[in-house]
Amino acid sequence: MKDQEREHLLQQVQDLERANRGWKLLAAGLAIALALMLLLGAAAGFVLQGKFMVGRDELLMERERALKAEEVARMQAEKAHKALRQAEEQQRLAEERAKGAQDRAGQPKQP
Repeated sequence: MKDQEREHLLQQVQDLERANRGWKLLAAGLAIALALMLLLGAAAGFVLQGKFMVGRDELLMERERALKAEEVARMQAEKAHKALRQAEEQQRLAEERAKGAQDRAGQPKQP
């Protein structure tokens, strides 16, 4: 083999090795970037899940408060309705007594 051919082949081997190193560095950089993206995605998922859980808990507590308020309002309405019925009944009885008193006042007393 001539020295020129040998030099040419050595130069090609060095060029190929240099290109190989470049591709290896690129692959390593992309692998690191992918790993970082996966870590950031997982971290974002955990953060969003935590916020979702807090928001869900707040909604559940608000729902419980609303249900309790609804129950209290229903009980107050029933109590008011009962008081109204009692007042109406008392008014009816008072009117009956007044009418009875008027009827007795208008009739002569029997011995």
